[in-house]
Amino acid sequence: MQNMEACTPSLLFENHNWWVVSKPSGWLCIPGRNSHQGSAPPVLVEWLRTTQSSPVWVTHRIDRETSGIVLFAKTQEAHAQANAWFQQRKVKKVYRCLAVGRLGFPLLKINEPIEGAPSSTQVECVEQYSQGFLARVYPRTGRRHQIRIHMARQGFALLGDSLYGGPKELRLKDQSILTIQRVALHASSLELPTGERFECTDPEDFIQWMDTLRKDQ
Repeated sequence: MQNMEACTPSLLFENHNWWVVSKPSGWLCIPGRNSHQGSAPPVLVEWLRTTQSSPVWVTHRIDRETSGIVLFAKTQEAHAQANAWFQQRKVKKVYRCLAVGRLGFPLLKINEPIEGAPSSTQVECVEQYSQGFLARVYPRTGRRHQIRIHMARQGFALLGDSLYGGPKELRLKDQSILTIQRVALHASSLELPTGERFECTDPEDFIQWMDTLRKDQ
C-alpha cells in the first residue's frame, strides 16, 4: 500500500488558460491553518507555483484525502471564467468511489439538502463485490463533503471514511484484513463548457483495493 503522504502531484495538461493537476491523497489544495508548521501536509497550489515559477489562481478544491483532478487558472480572466462556470454548475465532474453495501439497482439519484442547501448527486454502480461496490458518481452541486454525506445517508458509506461511518478495515473470506487508509474517493474526470475534458487514472492504492475486492467473491 502506498504512503499517501509520499506521492507527488503530476501535471496532466496545460494551455494558455489552465493547468490540470493530478492531486495525490494526503495533499491540501490550498494552505490550511497549520500549513506553515513542520508536520503540516503538503499544499498543491504551492507545489504548482514552485514548479511552474508562475502565479496560480485556484478555481476549486477537493478534500485532502481525495485523489484526482484539480483545475487551476493561469490568468485572472480564466479564473473569473472558471468561477462563473462552477457557480452556474456548468462544469461536469465525475468521481469514482468504493462504498459498503449493495446498491441493488444501476442508478441512484440523491436529492437531499446539506446544511440547508439544495444538493444533488447521481450514483451509478460499476462493479458489485461481496463487501461493497465500485461506483461512478456525478455531483450536480458542489457542497462540502457532498458525495461522502449523501452516500452515507443512503447506507453506502465510503470505505475508509470513518467520519461518516465507513470502515477502515474489512475482513476478507480468507480471514486476512484489507486496510483502507484513506477515503476511497477519486476525482476521475472534469469537463468544461468549452468541451475540454480531462481524465485522471485511478491511483495505485485505489487499484489495489479494487483488485482485492474482486478476488474476495
